[in-house]
Amino acid sequence: MDCKAAKKTFVLLNEDALSSSEKTQVQAHIKECGACATLYTLLSQAFGIITEEKSNSPNVYLASKTIARARERYGFFSGKTMPTSTTVLRPALVYAVVLFTGLLLGFLIGGWFQPDSATTDTQNELAGEIFNTEDTDLLTIK
Repeated sequence: MDCKAAKKTFVLLNEDALSSSEKTQVQAHIKECGACATLYTLLSQAFGIITEEKSNSPNVYLASKTIARARERYGFFSGKTMPTSTTVLRPALVYAVVLFTGLLLGFLIGGWFQPDSATTDTQNELAGEIFNTEDTDLLTIK
C-alpha cells in the first residue's frame, strides 16, 4: 500500500470502520513508513482530544457559583446599597479634576500662541509701509 492510499484510510482506521484485511494492510504500512506513522499518531491524538471534549458535560451551576463568588468577594448582587460617596461624590470629583485639568491645559497652550509685543510692533510698522500711511494707529493690530 502506498502513502496516498494509506492517508485516505487513517480516519476510517481510527473509527474502526475498515474491514480486517484493509486494517492489516494499513497497519503494516504504518509500521514500515515513518512519515505515515507520525501522521497517524497525530491524527489519533487529535481524535482522542475531540472525543474527550465531546464527553465533557457543561457545568449547569457555573452562573450560580460565579454569582456566589462575586457576592463573597465584592458584595455584588447582595441587595446592599452603595454609599453616596461611591455613587455620587467620587464621579463628581473625577469630573471636576478632569475639567480643571482641561481648562488649565487650554490656557497654557493658548498662551504659547499669543504674539508678543515686539511682533505686534513689527507688524504695525510693516502695515504702515505697505499702505503708505503715516497714521499707523488706524492699522494697529491688537
